[in-house]
Amino acid sequence: MLKLVTVAALGALGCALAEPSSLQKSNDMSNTCRDEVQNCALWAGQGECSINPKYMLSKCAMSCNSCFSQSSETGDQSCSDDTRAAEEPPARPPISPFNPPSPSQQCADDLDSQCDERAALGHCDSQKGEMLMRCPRACGVCPYWGSMKKVYDCADTHENCRFWAAAGECENNPAYMVDNCAVSCEMCDKKLSACDRPEETPPLLRPGDINATFMRLLRDFPQYSPKIVSRPGAGKFGDASPWLVTMSNFVSDEEADAFIGSCQGHFNRSLAGDHVSPVRTSNQCWCEGNECERSALTRCAGCRQPPTLNVLRLRHAFIF
Repeated sequence: MLKLVTVAALGALGCALAEPSSLQKSNDMSNTCRDEVQNCALWAGQGECSINPKYMLSKCAMSCNSCFSQSSETGDQSCSDDTRAAEEPPARPPISPFNPPSPSQQCADDLDSQCDERAALGHCDSQKGEMLMRCPRACGVCPYWGSMKKVYDCADTHENCRFWAAAGECENNPAYMVDNCAVSCEMCDKKLSACDRPEETPPLLRPGDINATFMRLLRDFPQYSPKIVSRPGAGKFGDASPWLVTMSNFVSDEEADAFIGSCQGHFNRSLAGDHVSPVRTSNQCWCEGNECERSALTRCAGCRQPPTLNVLRLRHAFIF
């Protein structure tokens, strides 16, 4: 049996707006327009009425100033939020006092950060933590914005964070605390800079290097019958199409079985930097020692020229 190795490089408001002259606040607003949650005024001040309208216009109508009555020939018509919205799950949980909103609640560049200029200087790579949060559009990561916020956003996500930090959990349980209680652990700077590339370290890939790598695969390894599945300019997405090349007979059945057996019981959770991250759910087995270096993995290293050998175990729904 041939083995194939694949080388891959605002919500609708509760009341329709009318002309300003026709809108007046209801005299009995206190009876029909009220906040149902204690923190409504705080959330409204943080912009949640427009960011999270499904929840806010239902639960915080007074703070969002969304209860009006519209006069007509037949008299005042009460305007209230659609109660069905309250029965639907909110777009996301409201921001609570112990979890303040991030600097960028939506995928938008910070106007004061000179995003385009800094992106052109390569800061999206060398200063990832700051740039991916402040300049997601300039860095081209909006499709992954939800995951980016989970990794880089600095906030306490649990009401007991300060208590746990005082009890020493920042040192005893750093993997959890850095991700969920970064403010209380005073780890924001470390979290934001964990993936930064030191300025004196050159980037692993420079413009054109990926194209050169795949062209070398096609040119120098005919014994593996390389076949182009996708390439920039010739795939489904035109110039944005990624490189995808399949190589046949790269690993024999015996080699594959031996390799899997050597890592059995040695797979560990993949880390982002030095801590567990929600954007990496794979497991990995590090390839070390002469036996591993003599295995078929050295062929892959020769083709792609990576700096280090390691193996990832990916299952359904895992994220590299």
